[in-house]
Amino acid sequence: MLFPDELRDAAHRGATFYPHQPGDADGPPAGEVVGVMVHFYLHREDGHVRISIDTDQADPDLFGPDADAPVHITLNGQTVHCTTATDDGREWGVAGPDGRIGNLSRWPSRAAADNTARTRGTLLVVRDEGSQQWFVEADYRPVGPVQEGVHHTSK
Repeated sequence: MLFPDELRDAAHRGATFYPHQPGDADGPPAGEVVGVMVHFYLHREDGHVRISIDTDQADPDLFGPDADAPVHITLNGQTVHCTTATDDGREWGVAGPDGRIGNLSRWPSRAAADNTARTRGTLLVVRDEGSQQWFVEADYRPVGPVQEGVHHTSK
């Protein structure tokens, strides 16, 4: 769902930053746009940068027919999560770093899954609706060095 430019611009102008208040352990810094709250902070126990997205108060116009707010998350320019539905309704997955489907991360968008599989150098898989089995759609694993003087042929 696309918003007209003037509504998107108004939403961006209305965005709010909430800094952490000293002494407020439950109040990490956050940003808000169209009612979607994004908290970002250093986690006390593990030291990780945590990002938490809360869509409970999101503008109702933001929600699609699946009753989910469209959220697209990138890390260093690469998609790591996308809630938008696929064009064909199929379920997409990305195999774990070891290439095993047992370590699968699921994606509702082929584009997001494909981008992630390419970035991670692993398998892009799709679930067959009839059998509910996963099938390899693309293999982005490295093939290793090519040896000079060795000719490869395809069958």
